[in-house]
Amino acid sequence: MAIKLKTKIALGGFFLFVLLLLVGVVSYYYFNRITAGSKNILTDNYETLAFANDMLRVLDDTTAGNDSALDLFEHTLRLQEENITESGEKEMTASLRNHYRAFLQNRHDSLELAIRKDINAIMQVNLDAIDKKNQLTNKAVENAKTIIAVILTVCLLLGFSFLLNFPSLVASPIAKLTEGIKAIANKNYGQRVQL
Repeated sequence: MAIKLKTKIALGGFFLFVLLLLVGVVSYYYFNRITAGSKNILTDNYETLAFANDMLRVLDDTTAGNDSALDLFEHTLRLQEENITESGEKEMTASLRNHYRAFLQNRHDSLELAIRKDINAIMQVNLDAIDKKNQLTNKAVENAKTIIAVILTVCLLLGFSFLLNFPSLVASPIAKLTEGIKAIANKNYGQRVQL
C-alpha cells in the first residue's frame, strides 16, 4: 500500500522530532544526575567541615578563658552526631564525645589535644570523601560527555541522511505526476500515473 505524500511529510517531521527529543532527554538525564551528585558533596561533607571548624574555634575561645562558649561546642557536637555520612566518622565522633566529656570534668591540655585530634580526623575523613566524590563526579561527567556525543553524532548522521533522502521521497511522486501530465498533454492517452 502506497503512503500518501501528506503522511510521508508528517512521518518525516515526527522522525526529526524524535531525534531531537532523544538528545534532549539524554542530556537532561545526565545533567540532573551530575547536579545531584554535586549537591550531595556540598551538603553532607561541607556541613561536617563547618561543624568541625566551629568546634575548633570554641576550643580556642575556651583556652583563652571564655567558658561560656562550651554550650556552643555541645550544640555543634550534637549537630555533628546527626550528620554522620562517611565510614569511620561515627567512631571518630563517639571518641570526640568521650574526650569532650572527660575534658568537662578535668580540663587537661592532653584532653584538649585529643579533642583537636578527633576533630582533625573527622575533617580529614570528610575532605577525603569530598575528593573521592569529586573524582567520581568528574568521571561521570566524562562518561556523560561521551554518551551524549555518541548519541548526538548518531542523530546528526541519521538526520543528515534523512534530509538527503527525504526530498526524493516527496519529489518522486510529483515527478511521476508531471511526466503523466506531459504525456497526456502530448495526446498520449494510454499513459497511466501510478501514485
